[in-house]
Amino acid sequence: MPCEILETESLETYWIKEDTCGVEIIRTKNNNQKYHVIEPKLSPFEKELLNITLKESRNILAKKSAEKTKDELFKTADKILSRHKITDTTRDKIRYYLETTVFGWGRLEVLRLDKNIEDISCVGINHPVYIYHRKYRDMETDIFFETEDELDNAVTLFAQKAGKQISLSNPIIDGTLPGGSRIQITYGSAVSARGTSFTIRKFKEVPYSVIDLIQNRTFTVEEMVYLWFAVEYNHSILIIGGTASGKTTTLNALSQFIPPLSKIVTLEDTQELMLCHGNWMPSVVPPGRSRENITLFDLVTAAMRQRPEYLIVGEVRGKETSALFQAINTGHTTLSTFHAGNLNNAINRLENPPLSVPRAMISSLDIILTQKRIVKEGVQIRRITDIEEISNGTELNVSKVFSYIEKDDCAVFLESSKVYSDILSHTGMTKDEFEAEAERRKRLLYSMAESGVTDFQTVSSVISDYMTGVLDEIETKN
Repeated sequence: MPCEILETESLETYWIKEDTCGVEIIRTKNNNQKYHVIEPKLSPFEKELLNITLKESRNILAKKSAEKTKDELFKTADKILSRHKITDTTRDKIRYYLETTVFGWGRLEVLRLDKNIEDISCVGINHPVYIYHRKYRDMETDIFFETEDELDNAVTLFAQKAGKQISLSNPIIDGTLPGGSRIQITYGSAVSARGTSFTIRKFKEVPYSVIDLIQNRTFTVEEMVYLWFAVEYNHSILIIGGTASGKTTTLNALSQFIPPLSKIVTLEDTQELMLCHGNWMPSVVPPGRSRENITLFDLVTAAMRQRPEYLIVGEVRGKETSALFQAINTGHTTLSTFHAGNLNNAINRLENPPLSVPRAMISSLDIILTQKRIVKEGVQIRRITDIEEISNGTELNVSKVFSYIEKDDCAVFLESSKVYSDILSHTGMTKDEFEAEAERRKRLLYSMAESGVTDFQTVSSVISDYMTGVLDEIETKN
């Protein structure tokens, strides 16, 4: 089923599925860049045949109790299509669109498969679907939803894939799609003046590892070693930043530094975190309005009774924030994210209504890590701009440990670290012994980065082996 990619006036073309569907990035007359989806073209007859086949296939498969697979879908469709005299090319086109509709994202399937896309949004009918492309940034696509029914049907299917129910009485939902992408939907005109709309934030099926973040220069190796010590020795961390700054990605990566057998409880509104630890209990707020008022606050409160060594909350923004700081004050190690542009904004939001966390409780936090999305020379980058430590006490004493120098695109260590001093006191290590251990960890992270070892599970395994002493034994045997 060959599909020609047009080269004329293209900035770039690339396949999503070889000879089936692809993408053309073009420059428009007003000098904007546009994302053009290239898929097999259907004739009016083929469009009608697709609708008939799709409807009949769904009816047949709905009556079967067996698991619905692609092979079963194609087998059912072929029986329906056998009533018509069609070419192999037409059959392949019908199969392509059946698969994208039943198992994929329908008209957005190419966007789902394109690993260059981070964000997809639709603001209403007769407006283009917009995307954020890792290379070309914000762009229009040539995808439109032309009627209210078409758009409403699309978001209803998305809601079902996320395990949610959406209606005029429940017009706003957040959910996680199969594969991990996060979707937010507003249904109808009661909430949005333009009617139904949605935003999809795409996530990698395999999360970024700490080595990925080093290679992307989000962190330096020195910062990662500092955070390794901080996490391993039970220092609580709050990651702050704006929308799409990479807070959850960093939170997930830092979980790789948790000692292998530690008991971990993760709490989220919609599941995004993926850990490699065996002793991990993931909890998610139940979907829908009929969840008997179970909230993230309830999950945090319940989790404290489970005696976790590490409590990870995807994001705090409501009354669960106070519960998180209560957990820190009762000796739990916590890792979480919080929406704020910088430390001062974070403290102001925490201290004032509606959160109203007492300053004495905030001071029990150990580290605030600030992450930002920056555009440098026309390219989007994510960087840790500050790592700051908080000292316990009635006053909020903050000291900056690492700071990002934008001119040089690097981070520098500014002063002595209270976290390092606490670890020396806790372990009894001398300063020389500690510096030697820090150097060994740097070499391990550098070695993985230089060798291209970035896979999340592999990196987690290597760090686990190092922390349990297995890696040293392997090196000795070799």
